[in-house]
Amino acid sequence: MNTKKKRLIVRATLVVAYVLAIAVVFVTGKEHTLLIDNMEVDEGRIAAFEEVLVSIDGRESVEYYADDRDMTVLKGQTHRIVIEDEISGTKVEREFKIPLDEDMVILYLPKVASGEEPYVERFVPLELESMPEDDGEIDTGFLSDPSPDAEVVP
Repeated sequence: MNTKKKRLIVRATLVVAYVLAIAVVFVTGKEHTLLIDNMEVDEGRIAAFEEVLVSIDGRESVEYYADDRDMTVLKGQTHRIVIEDEISGTKVEREFKIPLDEDMVILYLPKVASGEEPYVERFVPLELESMPEDDGEIDTGFLSDPSPDAEVVP
């Protein structure tokens, strides 16, 4: 084999190795914001915990009470959660995945404990849900048709 072919093979191998390394680092290093929610689900169909200890990925346990919501940042897609109900003494361990394309998700502790899926959902803030659709016009903040009685301030 001549030198040019060897160089081409080595360069192509390096390019493939770099692309694979970038993909692995991207998937394992991407951060996701996780909202941990201990509120009743579907208007009381699944009740919230009164007192519960929650540990994610072996981190220190955090105590939650009914109607608590907390936030944490996780790296990667696959995680393990341990929920210990301090009143009944039950312990639940589950694995969950966060979709790669989601930056912020919400995890419902009552759903995790009951085994009802999906217990991880995309989080959309209320103000974004209620915003009107963009009609393509630029809003200048001024009245487009001022009343004839409007006072003009210099």
